[in-house]
Amino acid sequence: MKKLIAGVVTGVIMSIIIIDYKGLAYQFAGIGETKPTSLAELDASYALNVLLITSVCVVLVYLLNYYITKKQAEPN
Repeated sequence: MKKLIAGVVTGVIMSIIIIDYKGLAYQFAGIGETKPTSLAELDASYALNVLLITSVCVVLVYLLNYYITKKQAEPN
């Protein structure tokens, strides 16, 4: 469970660093006497990229932990 949490946290941090997400927003011009408004949406490609980077980090943390425990268990 600790490996999963460590991988997810690492993946989210890596996603924030690697993908410089500015947000996707649409600006609607005011008509008549109304003020301009903006509508923000979640970008699907950003969510997919975060999911992929997080998945890769979870697998890498698991494999690294497996390799370290296997090396420690080997007799010298």
